[in-house]
Amino acid sequence: MKFLIRVGILLVLLMSPGLMATAQTPEAVSGEPSSFASGLNQPATFFDDRGNPVFEIMVTGMERDWQSEDEYTVAERGMTFVKIDFAFTNLSDRAEIVSPYVVMLVDNMGLTAQQVYISDDPTIFTEDVAVEPGATVEGSLVYSIYTDLEPNLIVWQPDYNLYVIIHIGE
Repeated sequence: MKFLIRVGILLVLLMSPGLMATAQTPEAVSGEPSSFASGLNQPATFFDDRGNPVFEIMVTGMERDWQSEDEYTVAERGMTFVKIDFAFTNLSDRAEIVSPYVVMLVDNMGLTAQQVYISDDPTIFTEDVAVEPGATVEGSLVYSIYTDLEPNLIVWQPDYNLYVIIHIGE
């Protein structure tokens, strides 16, 4: 008898679609902050582990075959320099740090490009930068990639297990 009651309840639930929860794929809401962006001047947001927005990052420019004014800073054979321009805006209510050492360039083969230390250009980030609440800092990073590959992604890991990804490839 218990078996028949269970089967009956199961049939009622199966026949009543309004009573059953259905899984739906969430859709991205246009204009809402996201940890992902695609293209130049498109903002991506870094959220802390509680979901609070901390930074907005934008790739504002990209220069392939970039040349340093320092005659000793030249790309190795088969490599080229790519200069990426950034804008970081502090969205929190306290001063935050932007570290250039956790911003990676990934090429179209999935290789992480090596960051190049450039000391003769003051617009290039070489050290951590403190950003006051509501302030924006702009600067650049230079990477060395193989000449036959293209820049594809900027991956920023400002905190352990938290990422911001900007697609800059074709």
